[in-house]
Amino acid sequence: MVTGLPFKDPPNLNTATPSNLNIRLVAAATQFDLNGKKVSGDSYNGSYTGPTLHFQPGEHVTLTLVNKLLTATNLHFHGIHLSPSGSADNPYISVAPGHSFTYQLDIPLDQ
Repeated sequence: MVTGLPFKDPPNLNTATPSNLNIRLVAAATQFDLNGKKVSGDSYNGSYTGPTLHFQPGEHVTLTLVNKLLTATNLHFHGIHLSPSGSADNPYISVAPGHSFTYQLDIPLDQ
C-alpha cells in the first residue's frame, strides 16, 4: 500500500488455474501504514485484505493455512459449494496458534 493512493485489489493467488493447485496462506499479525498512520491488524501473506482465489470446476486445491496469530483460526469459503466435512469447508476445523492445517478442496463440476 502507498500512502495517499486508493486501496489496491487483493492479490490473486492462482491466475493459471491448473487442475491441481497448491496454495499457502500465512495468517499473521501485521503493522500496516494507512495514509501515514500505523495500524495493527491480521493479514494473509502480509496483505491488508485477504487474497482472491479463483477456482475452476473439477480443480483439486491443496491449501495450507499457517497460523502465526495469537489465537486459533480457520477458513470458510463463500460463493462455492464445498463439502462441510473432513478437511474441506468444515466449520469445526480449528488451527491453533503456531500450527498449520492443509485443506483439501475438490471443486464440483457444476460450480
